[in-house]
Amino acid sequence: MQAGSIGCEALRLSRHNAAGRVVGVFARAAHLEAGGEVVTVGDSSISRHPYTISLAGCLPSLELGERFRFEEAGLMFERRGWFNLRGLEEFSPQAGVCRPALSICQLHCLAETRRALGGCYRQGGLGELLFCAHDQSPFAMAAEAQVATLKNALEREAWGALIGPIGGLAGLGVGLTPSGDDFLCGFFASLVFRRESGLWGPSKEDIDRWAQLAAAGTSTFSGQMIRCAARGLVTEEVAAWLTAVHLGRPEGIFDLTRKIASFGHTSGTDQLCGLVTTLESLLRSKVVNKRDSFQFYTPPVIGETCHSKRDRRTN
Repeated sequence: MQAGSIGCEALRLSRHNAAGRVVGVFARAAHLEAGGEVVTVGDSSISRHPYTISLAGCLPSLELGERFRFEEAGLMFERRGWFNLRGLEEFSPQAGVCRPALSICQLHCLAETRRALGGCYRQGGLGELLFCAHDQSPFAMAAEAQVATLKNALEREAWGALIGPIGGLAGLGVGLTPSGDDFLCGFFASLVFRRESGLWGPSKEDIDRWAQLAAAGTSTFSGQMIRCAARGLVTEEVAAWLTAVHLGRPEGIFDLTRKIASFGHTSGTDQLCGLVTTLESLLRSKVVNKRDSFQFYTPPVIGETCHSKRDRRTN
């Protein structure tokens, strides 16, 4: 069976001839653990990610605990035989943009994200926090308190105050990737994309340290996803969404938002909550501190992008 695409991190593992076992089996994918890292193998419907391999055909029937050998040429399963990995397309997400748009253009894209998400978020996750529609359950109240503290720290650019809510959100919720972890993936992905685009924010050292703190408070797989986001290793759709927002291009935001929101039960909406909350808070900080001038702003024509060097700062 030929693989359709392979993520850059999965390819790296294959070059080390890693061996491991199947640790999770789902309807359209399976998790393979090798050397403390988890690779997701699935059919062509799964999203491309640095740690995924999407097969051109259907996923074979795998069993928990089944052993495998991971080589650059392919995957050899204990009971299923050999799966060729040659000639596949390598996937690496876009890390940033060279000319970010004005903050007001980015805020317009975030408003479009809220509009798209308003009709498709599921109850029980953190997506409800974007619409103040959450219930009074202990989970919702704990999540709201942590997110409020995080937003306040971002708006004040009080980076040291982020440690508390990051630790409080890590592992918060249930499932393979708890809601708090999915939120943090969006949070870290936003911070890293901004840095790679030359925008103001926490240092790389701080981001790495916070990601290690969060990963230590949750499961192996979920912790890996958090560390990935803190390195800019996200799904194809999230990378495209971040690119569109930072370029101030709202025309593709609606479809990308709906696609991300379809991930898992609430994983997609939880991640969007982290993405939107983080960027809105940082952009509001810029408005308060008047780093951008909006006095003469004219909304761009669809298809065009507004840019300003005033938004670019370095640590």
